[in-house]
Amino acid sequence: LGFEFLGSAQRVTTPLIKGEDGEFEEASWSDALDLVTDRLSTIIDRDGGSAVAALGGGRGTNEDAYALSKFMRTAIGSNHLDAQLDDGLDPQFLAALAGRGRINDLESAKTILLWGPDLKEENGTLYLRVRRAAQTLGAKLIVVHPRHTGLDDRAAYKFTYRPGEGAETLRMLSAGEGAFAAARATLDEGPVVARVGRTGLAEDPRLAEAVAGFVRDLPESTVLTLARRSNVYGALDMGLAPTLLPGRVSADDQAGRELLSSVWGELPDVVGRGARGILEGSADGAIKALILQGADPSRDVPDGSLAQQALSEAEFVLAIDLFITDSAAAADVILPAAAFTEKDGTVTNLEGRVQKVNRIVPPPGQARSDWSILDDLSRRLGRPLGFGSVEVVAKEIAAAAPAYAGVEWAAVETEAGVVVPAGDAVQPLHYVPVVSSESSVVSGQSSNGAFALHSARTLYDDGVLLRNGLSLHKLAPGGFAAITSTDANRLGVVEGDQVAVNDVTLPVRIDDSLADGVVYVPFNQPGVASVGDGLEVVVKAAEGGIAPTLGGSPSDPEDQMEGGS
Repeated sequence: LGFEFLGSAQRVTTPLIKGEDGEFEEASWSDALDLVTDRLSTIIDRDGGSAVAALGGGRGTNEDAYALSKFMRTAIGSNHLDAQLDDGLDPQFLAALAGRGRINDLESAKTILLWGPDLKEENGTLYLRVRRAAQTLGAKLIVVHPRHTGLDDRAAYKFTYRPGEGAETLRMLSAGEGAFAAARATLDEGPVVARVGRTGLAEDPRLAEAVAGFVRDLPESTVLTLARRSNVYGALDMGLAPTLLPGRVSADDQAGRELLSSVWGELPDVVGRGARGILEGSADGAIKALILQGADPSRDVPDGSLAQQALSEAEFVLAIDLFITDSAAAADVILPAAAFTEKDGTVTNLEGRVQKVNRIVPPPGQARSDWSILDDLSRRLGRPLGFGSVEVVAKEIAAAAPAYAGVEWAAVETEAGVVVPAGDAVQPLHYVPVVSSESSVVSGQSSNGAFALHSARTLYDDGVLLRNGLSLHKLAPGGFAAITSTDANRLGVVEGDQVAVNDVTLPVRIDDSLADGVVYVPFNQPGVASVGDGLEVVVKAAEGGIAPTLGGSPSDPEDQMEGGS
């Protein structure tokens, strides 16, 4: 059922160009690519390559991501690119964590610390591995999260905190204060295995790094980070971040730049923008063109209104995708892409394991692999990537990306694949996380009593693949605002009543697993507008005058446009 979208009648199967009436019209590949080339060339000649930015690459193959990284930096001349959509962690932390653990570390773990997303909702396979370790193998599990999770019933210790107060919670755990004393003693029993990520989309991403920094000092400890989208680790390894070059090389590593230049040619010097900077730049006019490669920022970026503003203000938008997503609908040109079962390539998982994916069926209509589309565009722009086949791309990755040196398809065809770097390969960047000071992590303390927002993804939602896989789309829980019974009493509401969260009206659910003063809103649900990504939100009864408002001034209604992921 999870693959129903592959055969959807809504797949884009031919290039589409938006006409003057705002409707898409079918076009030939030649006409579509010529139009894209003309529009991009006009912008580059007038404003420079840094007026163009790219988002995406985390849902395709490594070869697709590498092609986008090379295309942006050589054919376009821009460092503005990001595989994450303002919902992840520092790209160097994710891609090049020093002492990175393995999934199988769970098999010998004596203590497991899970401080990140609810694995049952966001990573089902890892959820089962952690559950087995705690339930069958005897590991002691410690869960830290703002709400109940699917692993609470197997946790030796569960700590619930108010979003924004994670730094203080970490300090208390580290010091073993009060209720944290027993759990802290347990963390001295190694091997300690940690799974670390953002618990919610409003949480400060630096908190996860602080947790990882704390864990590094524990006995026999290993850390794996948790990120969203199927191949975001591979995309980051291919340099799809402003601070990274292919092969886990820092963008400011001069030796690494010289090595890459020997393969790619001249590299741009302008400091790149990440996803939020790209969207803000587009909204204020600094970024003129957006290239979306399998990215739907209108639904994936936590601040949906910013994403929509960025798309509407852009002079030119190109989408390479399977569907006319909410974001692709704002594009000037849509080019049909092949899905993962329709092309050959490789992917990289959270432990750095590279595995082969194979073409099983042909893509529908005229859909093509992303790398092939970008190769065509680069030749029209006069800066050819030189990719005659996907095998050529793979060989260039092995030559240009240090951590992937020597990786050949024959070695990754097996189920086990290869964890990189392997053999004589080296990883130039080794990112050491540090524990942030309290002042550097948002405190979440509110002088006006506003609710703290816990916004998190669910297993089933309104993402474009699930939306076009109709059997699973029906399982999306829908939008609601979960608050404690104490807060419901304060607001004068009961379960099923309506409340406004930043002017987005949602039904109330009572959830006493939350801390008082916290509202949980599941992210990207069908027909539900974005409540934004601010840590503090205003919650009030939907019918004015019947209950007090908790919080400050309501947000501008224009900020409540439909969005989210």
